[in-house]
Amino acid sequence: MSTFLKPEKYWEWRTTIEEMSHGETKAKLTRLTQNLLEKEIEIMRLKAVLHKEEVRTRDLEFIDLKKHYEEFRNRLSEELGVKLENCAIDPYTFEVKDVKEIEKG
Repeated sequence: MSTFLKPEKYWEWRTTIEEMSHGETKAKLTRLTQNLLEKEIEIMRLKAVLHKEEVRTRDLEFIDLKKHYEEFRNRLSEELGVKLENCAIDPYTFEVKDVKEIEKG
């Protein structure tokens, strides 16, 4: 003895299976999107750690460069016998000028 479905029950059965499959696909996609977001957040966190280290490195580099500049300025100041604070050096004549005198013009 064979069992037969009515056509409307067959299409309801097929539709229900397709809806379930579609729901499963949407759930997987949503889960994958969540995983992707979590990975992107982790990548951004790691980039922030790297950038923080780069900032620290640049700050230390700046401190060294500033120290070198100050040592050079002090040595030059001693050689010239002139304090180089509030001074400018003419790039054409190399004359050391007081900024206040330049402003008076």
